[in-house]
Amino acid sequence: MITVDSPVQTVLGDAKKKTVEAVVEGLGLRTVGDLLRHFPRRYVKTGELSEVDALREGEMLVVVGRIGESRRRTYTDRRTNRRAFRVEAVLETDGPPLSMTFFAKAEHIASWHERRLTAGRRGIFQGKVGRFRDTWQLTNPQMVLMGTPGEDAAQLSLETLGDLYPIYPLSAGVESWDLQRAISFALSVVDDLPELLPAPLREREGLLDVRQALEWVHRPEDHGQVTRALQRFRFEEALTTQLVLARRRRALQAQGARPRTGGGGLLAAFDERLPFELTGGQQQVGAEIEADLARPHPMNRLLQGEVGSGKTLVALRAMLRVVDSGGQAALLAPTEVLAQQHHRSLSAMLGDLGLGKALDASSRLTMIAGTPSYVAPEQAQAESPDARADQYSLGALAYLLLSGRPAFRFTSLQQAADPAPADPLPGQPAEVDAVVRRALARDPEDRWPDVTTFVEAVEAAVEQTAGPLDEGPTLPWLPLDPDATRAGAGPTSGGRETSGGRGATSDERALSGGRAARSASDERASRPWPYAAAALVLGAVAAAGSFVVARDLATERLPDLAVVSDASGTLEAEVPGEWTAVSGGDGWTAPQDEAGYPALSVGTVRDWTAETSTGHGVFLALMPGSDLPDRMPGHPECDTSAAPYSESGSQPSRTVVHSGCPGGVTVERVVQVAADRLLWVQVRSPDTATANRVLDSVTTRGI
Repeated sequence: MITVDSPVQTVLGDAKKKTVEAVVEGLGLRTVGDLLRHFPRRYVKTGELSEVDALREGEMLVVVGRIGESRRRTYTDRRTNRRAFRVEAVLETDGPPLSMTFFAKAEHIASWHERRLTAGRRGIFQGKVGRFRDTWQLTNPQMVLMGTPGEDAAQLSLETLGDLYPIYPLSAGVESWDLQRAISFALSVVDDLPELLPAPLREREGLLDVRQALEWVHRPEDHGQVTRALQRFRFEEALTTQLVLARRRRALQAQGARPRTGGGGLLAAFDERLPFELTGGQQQVGAEIEADLARPHPMNRLLQGEVGSGKTLVALRAMLRVVDSGGQAALLAPTEVLAQQHHRSLSAMLGDLGLGKALDASSRLTMIAGTPSYVAPEQAQAESPDARADQYSLGALAYLLLSGRPAFRFTSLQQAADPAPADPLPGQPAEVDAVVRRALARDPEDRWPDVTTFVEAVEAAVEQTAGPLDEGPTLPWLPLDPDATRAGAGPTSGGRETSGGRGATSDERALSGGRAARSASDERASRPWPYAAAALVLGAVAAAGSFVVARDLATERLPDLAVVSDASGTLEAEVPGEWTAVSGGDGWTAPQDEAGYPALSVGTVRDWTAETSTGHGVFLALMPGSDLPDRMPGHPECDTSAAPYSESGSQPSRTVVHSGCPGGVTVERVVQVAADRLLWVQVRSPDTATANRVLDSVTTRGI
């Protein structure tokens, strides 16, 4: 007994194995019920020729037409050098005529095609539309010819052919008449068709029962029957969808949830800081969401709006309502790029509201403003700060500018409330180190009296150790110690352009590689850029008389940026535009390993990694490894090599900054990007700001 749950193979009859596989895998029809619910996409009137006046090359066409003429031709097969035959026929439609060609190696096959394709014979034809010598043609057409019972394998479809012939959605290897024949057979043998709509409901809505609707959708006599049948199935689909959603809502409400009514003051503080009024739509949906959050069951709501309508702001206000009520909120994004975008936009909108809050006894909102690694201990403890707190924050900024890394790496205000003494400034003279670290003293009484005094002390120390300010920055050479840092092929280089960059001309490469290297004594006689930047920033702060939020100095330093990636798209970084003059990204062989791994090398000149080169660049490479290395690459050409510092988290890393190099810095970083993969980053840069910018931009994909 065949039912709607029977395999679809039971009604396909003697269909070829490839046809069965195409129905099951290509169309996803696995049961007889699936087949009966596979509705036609359109209908062709069998009493008329189909209109084909809007043909598109490459599309599959099913058309009812008439053979206008046919003739047999003889030709020599070039592959076998033997006589072969082809039968050419013209199919007449209401649109342009379609040519069809059938090839045969044997004469009796050609004669069989010629007898079938007699002039005036009508049928149903299916094939891919093509164009050859300004003539439309059907390529490898399949057909059901009318008037000759038993002649064609698909003749069964003619027995049930009405005034309208159904054309079904198809997949490669499936013909429309194969489906029509199988469906007709299924309708004749399946007795028990599940009825989802009760009889009273069908009567009230004027709907067909399921059997009548299936008969009319697959074997209609006119378009009126098709309309009635589809009306029933559309009603059934809408009702089923609403019932499923209602059950989900009922189950969700049964779970229960804590009402989020706010009251903490964070949302109110955020609204007060907005530089604009909320739109009417934002106010309306915000009120509806707040009402949902206040109910004792989970909220499930779709927020829909055009690009730029302020959906992110609405979502953020809902999150702040939850946080105000003592809960937590998370914003999920489907891609890493979108997650980063939301992080930037939310951080910009929240400002210092996103760093922490403390409520007094009256529930009045008071904020502890500042990034944890730059907040003075007394400020993190919610004490009343004075100018010495500004000095502490400014000292932390100066430490970053002079060393290329922060003095502290705090993730919370609790950590900032009780800091350990900062490590000595790597590669800096003792005079500068003493000035900056005094500003970072735990006790305000041990710091400089005020910001102005601190800035003057910094300037004096810089003048004493590095020379006058007006000498400006220099472009140094920085050897990367190839023997200590790479093995095998090492960083690759070539003349191929990378994504986001441009290839350099021979003149440009000659100019880049022709800069003369200066001696170490000459370089140390001029002022490195971090000194100049620190002095400029500190001077601006002193002139303003208060602590200000500094601009992104790395961004200011690198106006012309390019995104570069390796050949596989695995590694990516953002670098100064001039670094893309020479690039290579075809991979490398890691030390003590025979396999190839993704790698990327870009720089200002071809030999930027050479010890005597004046170029700059970055090298990225994946290599095997389950743990971070104990030993990091050394650079004896540099005056000072800081102790390696490590960062934990989802991708642990270890970094070494080599300073006092002739004119700049060299940074080595190893990151654990997967359980068995390490990422090696090597940066050669004229200043720490540029190096940090490049390091922060490194991205891996698909690891």
